[in-house]
Amino acid sequence: MNILIEAPFDISDTNKRAIEEQAKDLAKYNQGITNIDVFFKEDDGVKSDVILAEIQLRLPGPEIFASETDENYMKAYSLALSKAERQLRKRKSIVQDRHNPIPDFPR
Repeated sequence: MNILIEAPFDISDTNKRAIEEQAKDLAKYNQGITNIDVFFKEDDGVKSDVILAEIQLRLPGPEIFASETDENYMKAYSLALSKAERQLRKRKSIVQDRHNPIPDFPR
């Protein structure tokens, strides 16, 4: 799994490691994740003093995308990561339901 982190500002090594570790934890929901792209942008177009965090997960099937804004870039990342995690859990439950259909009950 490749993890790409891009930001227009400097991210400390400690925060980079934290971002990578949290991103790697998403593999427990889907082993097929090939790339995780994390983008930080200043000024989301509405407010000038916020950071926009975007996460894009590349895996078989439709890609997963989540974004969130906050004044602190790590908090924005955590919120976006939570959204991506919810999407992965939902996809995992849908796939499991499809593979294990509910049996018909006798009438």
